[in-house]
Amino acid sequence: MANFSLSNEMSDHFIPWSAFQCTLRGSTVSWCPGLTTQLREINSIGLGTAFPGRAAPFNVEIQSISSKASGGRFSHIDLATFDGKAQHRWHSENDPVMGGQSSSTLVMQSSYADYQGTTRIVPALKAPGFTIAMTEGFPLLSKFPDVSTMDGLTISVRNIGNFSGYKLAFCDSHINFFRCQVGSFKADLTIPTVSNDEFQDVFIPWSKFSDKWDSATGKHTAENPPSASSLKSITQLQVWTEAVEGSFHLQFQYVRASKAPTLQDVLV
Repeated sequence: MANFSLSNEMSDHFIPWSAFQCTLRGSTVSWCPGLTTQLREINSIGLGTAFPGRAAPFNVEIQSISSKASGGRFSHIDLATFDGKAQHRWHSENDPVMGGQSSSTLVMQSSYADYQGTTRIVPALKAPGFTIAMTEGFPLLSKFPDVSTMDGLTISVRNIGNFSGYKLAFCDSHINFFRCQVGSFKADLTIPTVSNDEFQDVFIPWSKFSDKWDSATGKHTAENPPSASSLKSITQLQVWTEAVEGSFHLQFQYVRASKAPTLQDVLV
């Protein structure tokens, strides 16, 4: 618990971890484990009136509670979640040209999206086709926050199976509706193999994204990362299966722009 004072305006109030003390019913106790060992174990958040305090009416309006990195910088900005915080309408599409036979479904669960299907060979090309899970079908109607202060995208995923042909992509306002599918900023989404079935965060820096790629394979033909202008005007998020034949099953909880993980983040 940490005490802090409020103002009469809606504004951010930053409280460093060093201000928090272990308490029981308002009294400080000394038998709790170290705070840094518990930050990944948080299961509830509360806001209360200070103890000891004085008896009086109160009225508090809360807009958000979030974690910040050192120096008061936001460590991430949610772009799409499935818990109501950054909600978007998602759907899936399959390779539509030259007899493509890939198929996919995208089902919204209570806290994640369930994306599965099969990427099949396109007979006319004799190469695997693609599927895409994406936010709103007309991207210029979508609104995403400015993420130009972040270092890249983080997606929380669970790969059920061993499919390896995933990619993460996004469009911006400079890419018109008709070019969004073929001109998005795209990067390989490599999901490490884990021994459990838990979701894991995968971070991709902006430098790994490019809007110059082969439409048949998705491989970069030139490195052209997004500019700050593009990062201020994202209009659509995309998760692809591409250039790899086979069945896939991916679940993802959120896509957020974030600071690059530090060594401490990796170790913890």
